[in-house]
Amino acid sequence: MSGSRDTSIQDGRPSFPNGKGLVPISAHVLSPSTVGAFSVYLVQDDKPVLYATKGESFTPRHRQRLAELDVNQLYIVPSERKAYVNFVRDNLTTLLDDESIPCSERARFFCEATTALARDAFDRSLPNPGGVVRFRRIQTLIRDGSNFFTGPEGVREIFRLVSENEDLYAHGVGCMVLSASLLSRFAPDDRELLTACSMGALMHDVGKLELPEHILNAAPDALEHHDMEQLHSHPALGVSVCSILPLPQESLHCILFHHELEDGSGYPTRASGDMIPFYARIVSLCNFYEGLIRERPWRRALSPREALCRIRDHGGKFDRTMVELLEGVVTRSGMV
Repeated sequence: MSGSRDTSIQDGRPSFPNGKGLVPISAHVLSPSTVGAFSVYLVQDDKPVLYATKGESFTPRHRQRLAELDVNQLYIVPSERKAYVNFVRDNLTTLLDDESIPCSERARFFCEATTALARDAFDRSLPNPGGVVRFRRIQTLIRDGSNFFTGPEGVREIFRLVSENEDLYAHGVGCMVLSASLLSRFAPDDRELLTACSMGALMHDVGKLELPEHILNAAPDALEHHDMEQLHSHPALGVSVCSILPLPQESLHCILFHHELEDGSGYPTRASGDMIPFYARIVSLCNFYEGLIRERPWRRALSPREALCRIRDHGGKFDRTMVELLEGVVTRSGMV
């Protein structure tokens, strides 16, 4: 260990003399061959002790020593929390793929990285003075929803999503942020529904991982008929992939129906109107909008104003009430 400071325990939580408490983190974050841009503390004899200094390379010995001491939780100072979160984001694939880390801890890292990515998406899509409270709600939904991925199958699928297609992961997070913001206007007190639909929105494109890469990188209008059929199968493929996970039925509905349209011209089932659950219609709208404001290999990202105009041009393909709600949320955020 590197040294110590004059620190103490206050109200059961490590604290420095100035009264600022330390932030608990998982001891499994010390992934060998990585470098932390933050100092790490452990508690011995009711006092925080410096274990690894900022900029120190983590080694197998760091983990071995913690195992010998039976330490599962470490601490960082609040001022270095952002550096810690960035570290988790940058090393998420490595952490998720490390079978020496319990599945529950790997799901925790996924939760932390997804929350940070959601913060970026929220600030980019829906910034406004009242955003702190609304983002805390999204943060809670991510934390609750990460419990669906604590088993080996769940860890395997989130690892595939993060490692195989980072853009699908980022798009899923953006869709989740928008969907949760709109759905909270329809069912503000139904936390279980909000959590289920948020996770469905996050994982809605997981079926695309089963498709050839050339299909994902081509403009849909340029695809051959058989390639288009494969593309249209990805919602059903996503349900098949996620059916082995402990996701609620509402999550699977969001995955299956995220390309269905109000007039029945969507896919894969050509469901229309009330045949599509209202929460899945929200995810479908948010998926379309988020896709428009995200750069694609075949086109530039549209501005929020351009994206809303494109949605209006689609006439009866989306529920009018939900479109008006999306327009109101985006307008109030100052994006148009």
